[in-house]
Amino acid sequence: MFESIIQEQEIKIAQEDLEFLCSYLFKVEIWGYYELRLYNSTILLLPPELVVTLTKTAYDKSFRFKDFPKYYKTIVSILMNTLIYLMGGQYTHPYIEHYDTLKSYLMSMEIKEEDLFFKNQLMFIDGLYKIKTGNKEEGIELAVSAMRMLEQLDAPNIAIGLKIYLDFVLEYTK
Repeated sequence: MFESIIQEQEIKIAQEDLEFLCSYLFKVEIWGYYELRLYNSTILLLPPELVVTLTKTAYDKSFRFKDFPKYYKTIVSILMNTLIYLMGGQYTHPYIEHYDTLKSYLMSMEIKEEDLFFKNQLMFIDGLYKIKTGNKEEGIELAVSAMRMLEQLDAPNIAIGLKIYLDFVLEYTK
């Protein structure tokens, strides 16, 4: 997700295809694994207001499956990707106001102790949120802590990706 946002490449998709996708997702009563994966892979194609609405829909219509490992990971991934998307980078989305709601959804997923990658990514996202809401120093400290943890766990490429994204967010944050 970070890399896709940083590249700032406009992804071309026909409006009718986007409308078909959204229509399909809104019509589905219970989101199964297919719908969750489909949505998670298309988040960046959608405008922020639709991402907020569809993420809430995905959560509501799939929460009953949260105890199944592949559903759990996909739902958590959707919530994380939505939070990352709403942090904006070059955009100052008014949708940052949904942070608390989406984070409460994430907390209801009861991120397991052994899911350290998710916990570390959430620490990084919390840092971005603090930066975006005016607590720049505290936010940078949290984000850097997340990057250092990845370096200590011998995941330098992921740490570098976070560093690039942090720099990207800082460049566009007043």
